[in-house]
Amino acid sequence: MILLLDNFVTLNECKQLIKLYNKHKYLAYHWLGSYPINTSDISHSLIKKILKRSENIIQKYFNSKFVIEWSEIKWHTQGSEHPFHYDLSRTTTTLASVTYLNDTSSGQTIFKDSLQVTPKAGRMIIFDGKEYLHGVNKCLEDRYTIPIWYKHS
Repeated sequence: MILLLDNFVTLNECKQLIKLYNKHKYLAYHWLGSYPINTSDISHSLIKKILKRSENIIQKYFNSKFVIEWSEIKWHTQGSEHPFHYDLSRTTTTLASVTYLNDTSSGQTIFKDSLQVTPKAGRMIIFDGKEYLHGVNKCLEDRYTIPIWYKHS
């Protein structure tokens, strides 16, 4: 199942999270044209609130025993993309979500079955990253997201 939720975070929260990312940009590292920051490296009430809200949604729609395994705030720069892949870096990962923090006309989350999800501020997509082959189309503009990976508790 792939679940799409619009207005998961407010536009104001999206703007605050992008500002927070830019304030802590020095913590980011380069990875495939993007710059992730581990959310555990930023102690901020808004991040904690969004992560708790994410966990609650996962538990509501998928399984009450799911908890967050790890998360990032990620900035994809212009020209970056992410090839098709499965989420296999950790054996305990069972689900993934991506929350978009800004609107873009590019940088869609793509699935091998031709589904494309356009980034829209506040939108969240949830899916099993080990089951669905997915990636990111080429970004023609900056793209900010919060990817989160979940495991069973």
